[in-house]
Amino acid sequence: LTGALSKPACVKHEGRFWMLLSNLADVAVSEPDVSADWTALDTGVSPTQYITSNATVVPGVRYIIGAAGITLDMSATTWLKGDYFGVREAIGSGTYTLNFGTTKDRTQTRGSVVITAGYRQLDRTYEDATRGLI
Repeated sequence: LTGALSKPACVKHEGRFWMLLSNLADVAVSEPDVSADWTALDTGVSPTQYITSNATVVPGVRYIIGAAGITLDMSATTWLKGDYFGVREAIGSGTYTLNFGTTKDRTQTRGSVVITAGYRQLDRTYEDATRGLI
């Protein structure tokens, strides 16, 4: 592949399927299994993305928070019933932010939530506009 490629794209590379997690200006400079722009889809576990800078949630991905002070933003994410996302903390100290935007979390409108290290994990599945992520 060459040229621009936008998420969520899927490719087969070296016998595995890969999902694109970041929009790319030139896909030729980002190789699956080498770049953090990609996650494997056929490993038998939820795809993960280790992030050290602000990121926008892609449904179906478990994010590993690798730096303090970053925001995981879902304010522009379009959710469908059954869509999943997860968070795992790997920073040890400091804070990070989950921006739910207008998406409800267990029926509550939370907006931006600052999380202090020590919070270990969050797994949510989208139900509907009333319940949101549960």
